[in-house]
Amino acid sequence: MYKTVSKIVSSVLSVLFKIYTINKDIDIYKDSSKKLRSFSKIMKIPSLLFNKLVINSFLIEHIPYSHARMIRKKKYILSIKSFHSKNLKKIKYQTLIPKFRIYFNEAELKFFKLINTAYSFAFRFGKKNGIQIKKFQDKNVYFKYQREVFSCTLTNIRFIGISGIIFHEGLPLVESIDYYYKLIREKMIYSNKPKPIKSKEIFTSIMHWDYTNNHYHFLIDNLPRLNAILEIDEPKINLIVPKYHNNEYLAIIKLFLDERFKLHYIKPDEIWEIERYYFPSFGSNDLRCLGYIPKKLIVYVKEKICNALILNKDLNRKKRIYISRNKAQSRKLLNENKLIEILKKYNFMKIYAEDLSFKEQVNLFNSASFIIGPSGAGFTNMIFSDNVKVIELHTPKRITSVFFMLCKVLGFEYKYVIGYENFDNYNFRVNITEVENLVKEMI
Repeated sequence: MYKTVSKIVSSVLSVLFKIYTINKDIDIYKDSSKKLRSFSKIMKIPSLLFNKLVINSFLIEHIPYSHARMIRKKKYILSIKSFHSKNLKKIKYQTLIPKFRIYFNEAELKFFKLINTAYSFAFRFGKKNGIQIKKFQDKNVYFKYQREVFSCTLTNIRFIGISGIIFHEGLPLVESIDYYYKLIREKMIYSNKPKPIKSKEIFTSIMHWDYTNNHYHFLIDNLPRLNAILEIDEPKINLIVPKYHNNEYLAIIKLFLDERFKLHYIKPDEIWEIERYYFPSFGSNDLRCLGYIPKKLIVYVKEKICNALILNKDLNRKKRIYISRNKAQSRKLLNENKLIEILKKYNFMKIYAEDLSFKEQVNLFNSASFIIGPSGAGFTNMIFSDNVKVIELHTPKRITSVFFMLCKVLGFEYKYVIGYENFDNYNFRVNITEVENLVKEMI
């Protein structure tokens, strides 16, 4: 009964989506995630249900049937761990950080439930990969499993230039994808063109989709993977980087590398066939901004960068920083001027992170004692701080756990304020008095 209803609903939505794309003159492959979200909003379909319908059968007619079937049935997506257990001779697999539990208290659980009321970034409860509840000495204990961090050697893989997704034995490796939905977005994966470029040399990479030039994903998802790559016992190693890489980020990558490494630039429209490939896993369970990553990896990134870029290691760490998003396209705080007037009484300085060079951001946040601002990638710089206090201002329809999780990893004090009056592009206002009271409490 359920399958029949699901098929009917999916078929109806598919027809409506066709009409929508024709009327709007939309290319399904160009910026498709935004178009699909726009359509789901118009149709008033909850985002989680919509994603499930998309993966099940919604876009079958937009991609070859065999690939839609591959996405729909998880057994057609290859997992390194399960493949390794069945083919011990084909994959050299090494566990770097074992699987462990992350524990949460009642206040943190309340925050997760707030996240689930927002538009995206929902947490699951009571499931295998979600937040679980156990009884211990007549008290509830809340925890989530953090998957292990590993590296492995693969042979005869295909590396997709626009995304960094890896195909092994004709199947995409789930560990190289942050979530299945992106397989639907990636047109090149389903195309026989361009003709693959073949190489017998040893390669590795930390790149992944457009995250390469995003400040948060570069520091938290990409750079920590170098920790595993530097353990490779080979005289010469080729590191794949995207042709469009930010020059400052390229310079940061080079800080980590030794003389064995050579950079190779891949174009978005290229596919490489590689004979030997070293795959370093991601540190986080989920790259969709859920945030938790083992402390060892964050400390590794921080120490490497700070040792190279900190100009004065004896700085007096007392700077109080307000990170503005008024130059951003979304999540602007509309009553920011009133808030700045109040924060000036407590010696806060207003900054625009995007106006600072990478080195300037590292030095500024290394001297910070307090950070406030609307949620955004600028908060990632807290990893360069020591014992900083954080107040994050959330737009009511897009609450994320990113920087709460980062504070939890690093042991920083974290508070949040949920805004009101959600406007276009998630712009919002906050209660100024509520923010001031939190500042007084934390100083």
